[in-house]
Amino acid sequence: MMTTLYLTAQEKSLFNGLPDAIKQGWAVEAEKSDAYETPEVLRMRMQMVDLSKYPSALGILERLKSGEDLRNINLDGLSPDVLRELAFTIGAKGMTVLISRLLKSARTDKDIEGLAGMSLIRHEILEVNSSISYSNKK
Repeated sequence: MMTTLYLTAQEKSLFNGLPDAIKQGWAVEAEKSDAYETPEVLRMRMQMVDLSKYPSALGILERLKSGEDLRNINLDGLSPDVLRELAFTIGAKGMTVLISRLLKSARTDKDIEGLAGMSLIRHEILEVNSSISYSNKK
């Protein structure tokens, strides 16, 4: 089981405000990369994505866009391929929005487990983005 959360300074502040009972056992590492996608890149990804073979994924993408509470969205039945496609489509920017929403509503250890997974996915997307010059440090 993953026990590390990759959080920005603002997210760490939100995490620190959670009850001690659900913070216990989790390590927080600073997410330092700023290689977030531009709006143009995200639009291109949305145009490229083909989830027609996965109608449940299309529904989830629409629900995420509408701002639905993450705790109401069950990702358990989606294959790893579909999850990767969704994560790539919304990018590190979209993952940051999801992480922020989950931090504001986290109540259980299972919520923090989901947060750990999302933060790892974002961390890896940011690493890839850094390798292709999305860094905002220009």
